[in-house]
Amino acid sequence: MPEMKYFEAAFSRTDADDSNAEWICIRGTEQPTLMEANRFLASDVKRLGLPVVGIFPIDRDYAQNCYDFSHEQDWPIFTKGDSYDV
Repeated sequence: MPEMKYFEAAFSRTDADDSNAEWICIRGTEQPTLMEANRFLASDVKRLGLPVVGIFPIDRDYAQNCYDFSHEQDWPIFTKGDSYDV
């Protein structure tokens, strides 16, 4: 099984430096492009009404200190080559 990696995804009307950006943590085997992230996170994009404008690698310790990991086993896993419905 490939090593699990963690990323912060920024949602905003402008860019990731926007002070009003919304952030979530995702996990995957590789870092998604912005296009892949917008497809993978389509339900969040729709719910927030904001596109993904940045994907940033973070380590597991940082992720666990900033995000609720109580249901990590239920999180979807981004994998290159998978198709994600929008």
